[in-house]
Amino acid sequence: MDYTGERCVLCEKKFTEDDDVVVCPDCGSPHHRECYAKLGRCVNEAIHAEGGKWQRVLVRDSKSNAESRTVICPLCSGENPSDADTCQFCGAPLSIEEPQTEDEYSTGRFGAARRYFGFNPNEDMDGVTLREVFRFVGTNTIYYIPIFKRMKDLGIKISFNVFCLFFPPLYFANRRMWGWALITAFFSILFHIPSFMLALPEQFEGVTEAQQLIEQIIVNKAMFLQFDNVFRVLSIITSMSLGLFGNYLYFRFTVRNLRKLKAKSPDGMVSTDIALSVGGVRPMNIILIIFIMGAIFFGMIYAVFGMLNISALLSFLA
Repeated sequence: MDYTGERCVLCEKKFTEDDDVVVCPDCGSPHHRECYAKLGRCVNEAIHAEGGKWQRVLVRDSKSNAESRTVICPLCSGENPSDADTCQFCGAPLSIEEPQTEDEYSTGRFGAARRYFGFNPNEDMDGVTLREVFRFVGTNTIYYIPIFKRMKDLGIKISFNVFCLFFPPLYFANRRMWGWALITAFFSILFHIPSFMLALPEQFEGVTEAQQLIEQIIVNKAMFLQFDNVFRVLSIITSMSLGLFGNYLYFRFTVRNLRKLKAKSPDGMVSTDIALSVGGVRPMNIILIIFIMGAIFFGMIYAVFGMLNISALLSFLA
């Protein structure tokens, strides 16, 4: 198949007759061999599960009208210089024809024209561009980019994130925010320790080896009940706060890391592969944080058992 005139789905440069083109076997997306090797995978693999397929676009020369001083973007209707290749407002290629079907822009080339949802990809987002933010987020950009844009433009910090509300350690770990993942994992376990201790006497009833421990829990039952009531309230407040501010924390995390990447880059630019090496999602982190939470849980239980034994020893010495 001849891909001359089409665009690489990663760098978006037009293919020439001399280019070495690599085509994804799953979706048919064409890449420069160098681009594919650099990323190590298809740039559109996120939609493979949906059965999406790359579609050709009709190419026309936007400079054919010599008398025209501007080119109108087919997506956002912005006026661009006649020699422009992409829209300076929304980033859409100016060389694509009007869609052949109602959802051509969303299916053809996987929405390359609507990649930035009508926003200017070069817009400043607190020291980085919206394009760089898009690359860093990697997945579910249709959810995050409009939220980040609203936060930057209006100064709004509150939005609603269901995943972060119910499973904050898993959410933060998946998004590689290890600081917040460990903090929320610690407090998530801590808030449930009192209720776990109160349930132990019933679970170990009749077990001779655990009688001394059970007696200590019963003696300190009032204390555990007080902690349990306080921790339940704190758990609800913490969960609601994270559900409302989780996206803002992710926005600041994205901007902060992009600034670091730009500072290290010789040309001050952040490419897609570099952004995804730090950003995006890492599902394996979810499994890792679960193991970490298990270690935190057993560590806390061991510490509580130690304190109860010390309490018993002090009572005996008194």
